[in-house]
Amino acid sequence: MTTKVSEREANRRKQAASQSSAIAPESERTEQIARWRATRDAEIESRRSGEGNRDDAARRTRRRILSYDDLRREKGIRFSRQWLVKLIKNDKFPASVKIGAASVGFIESEIDDWIDCLIEQRDEIIA
Repeated sequence: MTTKVSEREANRRKQAASQSSAIAPESERTEQIARWRATRDAEIESRRSGEGNRDDAARRTRRRILSYDDLRREKGIRFSRQWLVKLIKNDKFPASVKIGAASVGFIESEIDDWIDCLIEQRDEIIA
């Protein structure tokens, strides 16, 4: 009798699992996506908050490609695309890196070095 009860219980659990599995994957996927987004957002926020705490050596060894919009948003460089092309041709701005058929980017450490040079030039004029 105990075997028969446990078999019935096992069959009932299998049936319940198969019925819920028809519904569960979508909700599980939604939950997985929500967890992934929360984790990703937390990682992005921790990187942003840690940006100012990094020393110059760590910043310079980091390799990151910045888009034109990143130059404006993160570095405060508000030049037009045409003006950047002129500066690059005259060796007055770091050269761009081709990253696609019609898109370019800039190496973040080179942009930081360029900004540091501008600051040094300013300080030499003042001194």
